[in-house]
Formats: sequence, structure tokens, C-alpha cells
Amino acid sequence: MNLTRKEKISFGLGDFSNNGIFTFVSTYLMYYYTDVACLDLASISLILMLGRTIDAIFSPVMGLIVDKTNTKYGKCRPYLALGILPSCILMIGLFALPDGMTPGAKTILAIANYAAFSVLYAFMNVPYSTMINVLTASNTQRISLNLYKTLGANLGAVFVTAVSLKAVEYFSKGNKNGFSRAAVLFALLFFIGVLLCVVNTKERVTAKSSAAVPVRESLKVLRINTPWKIFCGVQFLTLLMYIIRSQGTIYYAKYYLGNENISSFMLTILSVIALAFSFLLPGMVKRWGLRSCVIGGNLIWCLSMLATWFSGKNTVLVLLFHITGSMGWSTATGIVFVILSQTIDYGQWKTGKRPQGLFTSLVSFVQKMGIACAGVVCSQVLQAGGYVANQEAGKNALLSIKFLFCGLPMVLGICIILLMMCYHLDALYPQIEKDLSEGRMENGQPI
Repeated sequence: MNLTRKEKISFGLGDFSNNGIFTFVSTYLMYYYTDVACLDLASISLILMLGRTIDAIFSPVMGLIVDKTNTKYGKCRPYLALGILPSCILMIGLFALPDGMTPGAKTILAIANYAAFSVLYAFMNVPYSTMINVLTASNTQRISLNLYKTLGANLGAVFVTAVSLKAVEYFSKGNKNGFSRAAVLFALLFFIGVLLCVVNTKERVTAKSSAAVPVRESLKVLRINTPWKIFCGVQFLTLLMYIIRSQGTIYYAKYYLGNENISSFMLTILSVIALAFSFLLPGMVKRWGLRSCVIGGNLIWCLSMLATWFSGKNTVLVLLFHITGSMGWSTATGIVFVILSQTIDYGQWKTGKRPQGLFTSLVSFVQKMGIACAGVVCSQVLQAGGYVANQEAGKNALLSIKFLFCGLPMVLGICIILLMMCYHLDALYPQIEKDLSEGRMENGQPI
């Protein structure tokens, strides 16, 4: 059965909200902590690491819960409905640290808020990431769904990056905390987006193969699934690279280029290009395959980072290479959940078992560990360079900011290329899809 346009759009709205929340927190929280809440870098490093580590640990637990869930509303949608309101409330709380508190009290409150937010976000996001596997069993339909998911995700990111600093400036009149008021605006929109996703989608894949799988058997499926392991490694490095680059962008624009407002354009243009490329990706995947798109996109990214390094403070060249880098990023990352679906299908083809919630949640685990590590790396690199908030950056501080913005992202991109060269599922997948559609495994045994 083909999915309706309404259902695809509604599914995309889910990631408009999910990625909007993610983009707002991952891009601006560290900047809020350093330049608004005035926390020291050591405390910020602790907050980000503890919060994301808790999030990462909870994700596999959530995956097991999803695998064991069977309700008349489906395996995934109930968690979105339950999780979106508290997630939005906690997102607002992240950007609302009271001014009168001591630095130690602020740090404790920030840790508690961030930990609770991270758990609630996983409670909602792991089921959403699993939904693409239960809405349809067709690879063609999944690619189509992925297009709408990518569109929604990038529209959410475009909206947040384009509006955030302007909204903060507007709401800051009268010496108020503009970040918390901007968070309220975003929370209302994201809440509506997820509710539309829940109401207008239907989970169809309820075959015996997608029933709950015992934990021990699930781990056996993971152990033999080499393509999935490679995918996890790529996702860890990709999220590490993305967060370092995103957080570095604000500091780079403000202190290296001397124009903080450019950061909004730079962050927005990445998502705009990703949005445009989402229409091109199905054809690119059909022509070159998933593996080649990831490798080629990261190669363009790395060359752009290298060129940026040698562009110095030439804003025109920096923006030009930021655009080419965004093209590479969009090519490399726009088909993430299609690759994940293929690795899940591969595990089922090899073993007859399909612990898709656990697969998805463990990918979420490694992604969030990448995010956690990125927060620590950013704060430690800035600290090593002697960065001091709202003061003119010295030579070492500028070098550390430049390293975050383009040096380290280039190195990580090279690592992704080397790892992705070991991924060889593209050629095998047509046979996998054929066998699964006929209800049999690799050895011909029925599922």
C-alpha cells in the first residue's frame, strides 16, 4: 500500500519538531552558558557530558521498550504523544537559569535540567527514528518517507537557525532573558508538529518478524551485523563533527570574523542546502548508491574545510567554502535512515530476527555519545586557547576557534571516509529485499 501525501508530510513534521529541538539545544546552549549565563568552561563541560551520557545510556533502554511495545496505536506513536509536552517544557528550562543564583547552584540546576531533558528527548526521539521501519516495508516507500523526513528536519533547522538570534535580540529588550522567551515560541510550534505526526500516520508493519525479540537473541543479531557496526561508527563521527562545527560557527563568526550575525546565515544556509539536496538525493542514490554518496559528500566536505583554513579572515571566501561544504554535508547525511533500514533488513535476512527498536536506539546511543564528546571537546579546546567570554580573543584563542570551525571537522571527515569504504551492503541489498518480500532468509529458510 502506497503512503498518502498527507501521511508523508505529517511524518516529516515529526522531524521538523525533533530536529528543531535538537538544533536549538545543540547549537545555542553552550553559547548561552558561556556568554549569557556566564558559567565557566569546566562547569559547561561537566553539564554537557553528564546530560548527553545519561541520554545515550537511556536510548538502548528505550529501544528495548519499543521492541516490547504492542498497542492498538502502534509501537512508536504513543511515546511521541506522551513525550513532546514535557520535552518542550524542559527545553525552555534549559535556557532559563535564574540570574540571582551562585555559579555552583546554577551548575547543579543546569545538570538536573539537561539530564531530565535528555531522557525525555530520547523517550520521544528513539520511537520516532524507528517509525520509518514500521510505517512501510517497501524500500522505495522508505526512500520517499526519508525525503519527507529530511525535508522536515532541515526546515526545522532552517527555522531555528534563521530566527533564533533575531528572536533572542527582540525578546531581550528591557534586559530580559531573550533565550528563554525564544524557547517558548519554538516549543509551541514543535508541540503542534509532533501532534500532527502522531494523529496522521499509521503503523503497518506488524508482521511476526517485528515482534519482540529476547535481549540475548537481539545481541546475537547485532554481533553478526557488520554493516550496522560500520554505520554506528560513521554516525558517532558524524555527530561529533556536526556539533563541533555548529558550536564553533558562533564563536568563529563573533570573534574570528568580527560579525556575530554572520553565524545565523552560515547555520541557516547549511540547512537550506540540505533542504534543496533532499529532492536530489533519491536520484543520486539510485545512480551512485548509498556508500558512494556518503564517501563523495565527505570528500567535498573535507576539501571545503581545508580551503576554509587557508582563507583566513576573508569573509567572502569563508562563506563560499561554507556553501560547498554544506553541499558535501547534505550529500553525505541525507540518507542516514535509509542506510539504517538496510542494516536492520540485513540482520533479519541473516537471522530471521528484527530487533529494530534496539538497533535504532543503539545508533541513537552512539550519536549521543558523539554529541556528548563534542561538548567536552569544544569546551576543552576553547579553554586550552585561553578563551574568555565577551572579551577580545588573543592569538591562541583565535587559533582554537579556527580549529573547532574547520580543522577538526576536516580530520573527522577523513575518518568517516575511511570507515565508509568498508561498507559493502549496496550491492547485496536487492537480493535481501527480494528474499524478505518472499518471506525467507539468506539460507532459504522461512522467516
